Amino acid sequence: MTSILDDELPLANVNEDPPSPKPYIDPQSWSEWDQDFPQSTINSYLTNSLSPEETALALTTPITNYLSFYAGATDDTRDPESVWSADTPDPEYIWSAMLATARQHSYDSPAIPALVALLGAIKAIPKPKQLRHEGLTYWTDLPHLGIEIRENWNRVIGEPDHSNRWTCTVEQWTSMNAFVAQLTVADVANYSLYCIWALRVALEDVPGQRSSVGDVTNLDHHVPAAAVWILVAGRVIYTEWLRWGVEESEITGVKGGTLWGMRGFGPKRWGFWKERFGWVARQEEVEVKEETRRLAKMAAQRMEDIV
Repeated sequence: MTSILDDELPLANVNEDPPSPKPYIDPQSWSEWDQDFPQSTINSYLTNSLSPEETALALTTPITNYLSFYAGATDDTRDPESVWSADTPDPEYIWSAMLATARQHSYDSPAIPALVALLGAIKAIPKPKQLRHEGLTYWTDLPHLGIEIRENWNRVIGEPDHSNRWTCTVEQWTSMNAFVAQLTVADVANYSLYCIWALRVALEDVPGQRSSVGDVTNLDHHVPAAAVWILVAGRVIYTEWLRWGVEESEITGVKGGTLWGMRGFGPKRWGFWKERFGWVARQEEVEVKEETRRLAKMAAQRMEDIV
């Protein structure tokens, strides 16, 4: 065997920087990311040029790669909290784009279940392509989706106001509720509490037979969304509440409005909502919009069919 003596080894050039380790992920895989990327990708998906699975990977891979590369994580066990920054490709841009897309379509548009299918595909991304951050698994836990949805529930319903991005029309509000209701029915995420909120503000927070102009506005703003919850998810919601088996509940956020007063779920509250939908459907004399009355009538009938 031939040996190599120490003085035969090449001398290192102390003026040269040490070679950088070759990254296992090409940084170019996220360099094209910007806040418009999720919206343009979702638009392509809805034109049938991408499948839900293809779109899910297209949307999430830049984020997964970014976190994996800067954390130096080559598996799905490292929690790279230290690399998060304002410039990081952020899942909240994906969720924001989905909600914006839902608002652009009617509550009964095929685009709504297509968005639900896309979220389901993101949630089902195979584990080797996932990692953890802030205690959440990317992507099984749909990280920060709940935060984004909750923030959007602070929107003000009314005429479009380009100076305030938090305004939305009645139609947009109804479509967002339809989207979240379908997520619940598909068991992608459970937002059944949002159904309580929708029904409470629409049916429990207005005076009964003494409607004023202001009350009519409240009905037109909120009854369509409440009705869509029943039309989309009524049977699932009712079954879930019965399984909980509570008429009164200490769960945060389920208190009753001024006309109901009590907390919790149960057949009595369900029956009250059904009566209120029927009452709204008959309010021609106080100029409740025809679409509001139509949806209220459909919701009352659906509730009758369920129970």
